[in-house]
Amino acid sequence: MQAASLTPALRKWRAVLGLHFQDSLAYRAQGVVWILTDIIPTVTLPLMWLAAYGDRTHLRGFSKEGLVAYYLAVSVVSNLVFAHPWEIARDIKDGRLSIYLTRPFTYYGFIFASNLTWRLVRTMLYIPFFLVILAIFRHYLSWGGFQAGWEFWAALILAHLLSFQIAWLLGMAAFYLVEVGGIYEFWYMIGGFLAGQMAPLELLPEAVRAAAQVMPFSYVLWFPVQVFLGNLPQEAVTRGLLVQAAWTVVIWLAGQALWRAGLRKFTAVGI
Repeated sequence: MQAASLTPALRKWRAVLGLHFQDSLAYRAQGVVWILTDIIPTVTLPLMWLAAYGDRTHLRGFSKEGLVAYYLAVSVVSNLVFAHPWEIARDIKDGRLSIYLTRPFTYYGFIFASNLTWRLVRTMLYIPFFLVILAIFRHYLSWGGFQAGWEFWAALILAHLLSFQIAWLLGMAAFYLVEVGGIYEFWYMIGGFLAGQMAPLELLPEAVRAAAQVMPFSYVLWFPVQVFLGNLPQEAVTRGLLVQAAWTVVIWLAGQALWRAGLRKFTAVGI
């Protein structure tokens, strides 16, 4: 793309990001309610596991401090990376997709910008609650061994991209099915569990842990959290980054194929 055409494109997407940012702030009260629903497991799950320790200092390699750090990191990383397909499915089902098809930007880019700005706003709204959670678990806080180098930021960015590709792929189901709510609920339950949102994969049975590490879900949450906590050797970090990138590309290709096929179907019956 030449410089003359790059400048208008940057202005266009800056305007789109600004629009989504203002929209996210306009609904910040609703966002706080959603955050509160996420805070409940962030507080209760560590308390449940701490009670399960009893007199033990470690549980399957996790110290009490390490387990609390895991859930605290999960709460922050999940705010930054998780994407949801509801908006895509709603636009397709209600026919609003045709509005975006006539605008001077891609619908894919528009939804990506919407998710990115919402994730940033949501994280900013979460910070005061996170400080309260830190105070609750202050006796278990230990700051040694954390890794916030380029490997963590690369894992975080790839996790965000991978989560968005999964959400986009699920959103495409609305082209072919009348009701997709049940699929999404099933995905939230299974995907969150296999991503390590409910418990570290190390605490799951061996077969479940092995299955989770083959599928893409663990690379959305568990992997970047473990990189940040410094629980993985360099070889595992490098391999994990490559797997994250591979899953992102594969699911992106599948999502784009379903988008093109679904768009033809949507055009035939909707426009």
